[in-house]
Amino acid sequence: RQGVRFNHAYCPSPLCVPSRMAFMSGRRVRDIGVWDNNTRLPSEERTWGHRLEAAGYETVLCGRMHFNGPDKLHGFGAQIAEDPDANESTPNWTESGGSLSEHALTAEKMRRRPKIGNGVALDDQAAEAAKEFLFSHSKNDNPWALMVGFKHPHGPWNAEKRFWDLYDPDHIDMPTKELTAADRHPMHERNRRFRQMPAEGYPEDVIRRNRHGYYAAISRMDEKVGEVLDALDSSGQRQNTIVVYTSDHGEMLGEHGLWMKSSLFEQSIRVPLIVSHPFHQDVEEQLAHNVSLLDLTASICDWAKADTDGLAGKSIEPLLRNKNAEWDNKAMVEYYATWTDRPMAALKRDNFKLLASMRDPVQLFDLDADPHETRDLASDPDYAEIRDRLHTELTREWDVEKLYHKVAASQKERLA
Repeated sequence: RQGVRFNHAYCPSPLCVPSRMAFMSGRRVRDIGVWDNNTRLPSEERTWGHRLEAAGYETVLCGRMHFNGPDKLHGFGAQIAEDPDANESTPNWTESGGSLSEHALTAEKMRRRPKIGNGVALDDQAAEAAKEFLFSHSKNDNPWALMVGFKHPHGPWNAEKRFWDLYDPDHIDMPTKELTAADRHPMHERNRRFRQMPAEGYPEDVIRRNRHGYYAAISRMDEKVGEVLDALDSSGQRQNTIVVYTSDHGEMLGEHGLWMKSSLFEQSIRVPLIVSHPFHQDVEEQLAHNVSLLDLTASICDWAKADTDGLAGKSIEPLLRNKNAEWDNKAMVEYYATWTDRPMAALKRDNFKLLASMRDPVQLFDLDADPHETRDLASDPDYAEIRDRLHTELTREWDVEKLYHKVAASQKERLA
């Protein structure tokens, strides 16, 4: 109620580490080479932590960041809560097709999720550390930037019974549409096959239970966010603090027969983005512009009057001041990791979205007319001009064959 909500905000990549490292550095995944959850952001890459520290800010990390390897700061001044490594295997496109057995989603594994009565201690620790920081800095005149990372609502969606009981199991909504194997595009069928999902899908009770767990996990995380915001208010700093709420990726939750992330459908790549700016805000304002987390990085540096050279995004500050401000209304998403064996990308311009994967037919959706992405317009002659224009725009900066060999070489080196 206190912020501007961007209804079409997109992550740089629908997987934890690549998305987070692109956001931290403000550069595209392909430019920093953080391809999957087992790659590291090079320490010489400048993050917005480096940029804000240079501008005189105290920068603090708190909780889940997914900085793999020994460098847990990457230019930030301190980490005040635990940040474990992702600890995942390196994909192998040339041999296993990117399939990782430990991430299989068999019917039996899905049936065991989620577990009621088991919260996430990391989230509790992050919230407490954030509150302590806010109160300790209430009398400090020096500018600060605090980034708080929560694990929820990441699967397997463990939450205490009191959160589970907020939702009636008989009224949990089901996915909009389950596609048959014959209807599924090769890109999405590959996603299912590499996760070892059953061809016939999951039973209704399993789907309903997992969606129930997801909602419970969101409520638990929401409570923790509320605790941090209450501390900001109580410490007397709300009126000169910009608050941003966002996420590194979405969750398919059974839509299109897919689960988790790593898809180019909206549920996986579109993320929440709420900006509460105490100096110019329209309460409960909603904007329809296409924006990226890379634009958020540029905005953070803009707000702090820090260096913005070399950033891929543009500050959303003009849109906060005037929703009719000029804006290049596009967002690009790329993916080079598990549950596929080739690069994938999406380009959203205005209301049309193009999905592409190497050596596959493209897909085209009109999200105004078809928000659930059930009607592929790529073969419709009436939309040929839009399809070709978006494809040309995408491939102008996305050399898929070159990127495939670059990713495969990185995998081979890391596996060796």
